[in-house]
Amino acid sequence: MKYLAIFFGGGLGAIMRDTVSRFVYSFFFPTFPYGTMAVNILGSFLFGFLWQLSERMIVSREIKTLVFTGFLGAFTTFSTFSFETANLLKEGEIKFAVLNIVLSVFLGLVCIFLGIFLAKQIIRG
Repeated sequence: MKYLAIFFGGGLGAIMRDTVSRFVYSFFFPTFPYGTMAVNILGSFLFGFLWQLSERMIVSREIKTLVFTGFLGAFTTFSTFSFETANLLKEGEIKFAVLNIVLSVFLGLVCIFLGIFLAKQIIRG
């Protein structure tokens, strides 16, 4: 049941990511990643809003899995990153929050460039 919830939520989240991103790009010239930024910001808002509601209401584990792991996980992993960082800050773990931000962004960029470099090496043969 858990994997089915992730599957359906993830499918819907991926479709919504594409839909929202395309909608935003219909208003802005794509010289800046406005669509991705909009999805990340909206996803972070939805994660916080829905999490707070789910803490105040009786929500089954399956629904939480569908929404948070499936839908929002596919919509944007940035929302999870933001939520976990916010939790670290809320718990007073400022060093870990900063470390999470710096390492996630820095290592993410390093790995993008590493992947590009390695792929170019393979293509060149």
